[in-house]
Amino acid sequence: NVINKKIIKITALAYNSGLINNVVDFDDKNASFGICGRENSWIRYDFVDRKVMPSHYSIMSDHWNNSNRGYYRPQCWCIEGSNDETNWTTLDTRQNEKSLDSQSVSNTFEIKNKNNEFYRFIQIRQTGKNTGNDNDFRFSSLEYFGTILET
Repeated sequence: NVINKKIIKITALAYNSGLINNVVDFDDKNASFGICGRENSWIRYDFVDRKVMPSHYSIMSDHWNNSNRGYYRPQCWCIEGSNDETNWTTLDTRQNEKSLDSQSVSNTFEIKNKNNEFYRFIQIRQTGKNTGNDNDFRFSSLEYFGTILET
């Protein structure tokens, strides 16, 4: 028997480019998701019946039609954790991060503020302009690593 149990729920500030499920499709490098032209855009993971203490996360830039450097890739963001979707703790912040400024590249980042807390909600929020100097926030995939607590 197959049991259909939702492990995570993904939401975003807005849906403008691609399917939101694309951020967890690690096999299809051509798939991406984006929020166009909105300041402080975010993508939120709800771990539903679990809590996560993140230690690292990986981001893969989008494929976007053979584009090269400077083509609207994320460079300023923060990772935040919450248990109520109201009060957020900043776990990691990146400013002018250029490692994703190319087509279909990935990088794994270590969480800087390891506070030994578990969170039901983890989100990435854009905190400044992308490499193309606008507010589009898009990438191919986003994956969190850490310790899981069943609740």
